[in-house]
Amino acid sequence: MNGELEGSASRQRERHVSEARHKLIDAALASLIELGFSRTTGVEVCRRAGLTRGALNYHFPDYGNLLAAALGTAYDNLLDLPTRPRDEGPLEGWVQRAHSCIVRPDFKAIIELWLASQNDPELGATLSEAIAQGSQLFDPVFTLVDCDIELTPEAEAVYRTISEACVGLGVGRSVSGGPLAHETQVIDALLNIARDADRKISNRTKKRGADHGAH
Repeated sequence: MNGELEGSASRQRERHVSEARHKLIDAALASLIELGFSRTTGVEVCRRAGLTRGALNYHFPDYGNLLAAALGTAYDNLLDLPTRPRDEGPLEGWVQRAHSCIVRPDFKAIIELWLASQNDPELGATLSEAIAQGSQLFDPVFTLVDCDIELTPEAEAVYRTISEACVGLGVGRSVSGGPLAHETQVIDALLNIARDADRKISNRTKKRGADHGAH
């Protein structure tokens, strides 16, 4: 009986610890999105989370580690976005997915921490692991791995053009606080580039298959 009570109490403590940790991470992300990095502080995060500074110190070795956890969570949120529909080509699908990433509030938090890591070497060192893990968000090998296409230099160039353009839009949205006047125009242009590249990839794949069948 005592063992059961101790086990129940232990599980309850673990649940409370997990809940408090998630509250702090969510509060940090919300503050970064609303106030930016310069006005996001440990005091502000604790206020939003409804927890004490002691709770923050208990769950994270220091403030930088909280921000690293928040960055990792933001990346996870974006990596969990739906993949492309089957009727889209791989590069057309990437335009849609990249754009869906940069319009999410989480992306503003990522931008804030990216920039802060460049200006603060100590914070940069703390965030480096999370940044490295998140780099797969714009890695062609990772994002196109299920597309069954040959990543030729041309296809990779198109992929990186899409990625850089969407990151640029994301930075612009972060600065302006909302959609950019030219955003639709840029996305439409990227879609046209992507569809043209997808057609070339498809035609090349079909030709290779036909040549292989002829032999």
